[in-house]
Amino acid sequence: MKKILIAGGTGFIGNYLHRFLTLRGFAVFVLTRHKSQDFHIAWHPEKKEIDLSALEGFQVYINLVGESIAKGAWTKKRKKRLLDSRVESTAFLRDCIEKLQKPPEVFISASGTGYYGDGKLLLLDEKSPKGEGFLADLCVAWENAAKTDKTRVVNARLGVVIGEGGGYLQETKWLYKMGLSASFGSGKQYVSWVFIQDLAEAMLFTINNPKIVGATNFCSPFSLQNADFVKQVAEIFGKKSFLRLPSFLLSLFFGAQKSAELFLFSQNIVPKKLQDAGFRFNYSKLENIYFQ
Repeated sequence: MKKILIAGGTGFIGNYLHRFLTLRGFAVFVLTRHKSQDFHIAWHPEKKEIDLSALEGFQVYINLVGESIAKGAWTKKRKKRLLDSRVESTAFLRDCIEKLQKPPEVFISASGTGYYGDGKLLLLDEKSPKGEGFLADLCVAWENAAKTDKTRVVNARLGVVIGEGGGYLQETKWLYKMGLSASFGSGKQYVSWVFIQDLAEAMLFTINNPKIVGATNFCSPFSLQNADFVKQVAEIFGKKSFLRLPSFLLSLFFGAQKSAELFLFSQNIVPKKLQDAGFRFNYSKLENIYFQ
């Protein structure tokens, strides 16, 4: 039985992965600052504190650490926290891996499609260049922090994760249910997204496929323009979407940089590396998803 260790495993994606992988016969443990379960392993990355011996014997490490990008104004202090929460924890985990007697077979470390910046209408894959902006710079630092020659490293560039109980829908579900959802700006900018079940399946596929190395897009092969994305999510909840928030209001509410990078940048991204390796998405289109 393979043993898997998840850092950041108490959040939305981590909890789902824990259940998903456990049901498939893996022994899954979670790195956490607050140990309350037998499968928890305590660590304090900001203090560089951990029992290194507790990290031995795992074949897979999955790193999901990082504070929410969407919460709070992007002040200098907040941006430093967003960066440090990812880079310092990831670098500490990488340093731990390098000290192990037997490192894991694979280290899957989260990153984001923010790496590509504003791609306009261009089709982007893993070979596309880094974009401009805070998120692009953050992703580069995050991915660099995971680099090691002690194991296979996969930088999982995640799109917007769709699923019940967390992530994008947790923050916006009430708007959709009340019929108050709105597209942003022109609505023509592309949104890269992935359904949580496909994300978990792609993670498992990656664990079992040693040819997948380095930057890998974890997103549906069919990005949607923002107006269509909002419309289709609204239809999941049996509602219609007809509102639009102009760019100047977004800038007023969220600040110019945050509103541009989170809501107005266009990311028409394809998961070329996963598809070339043979992975097939079960939920490649939002219209195939149904919630209660």
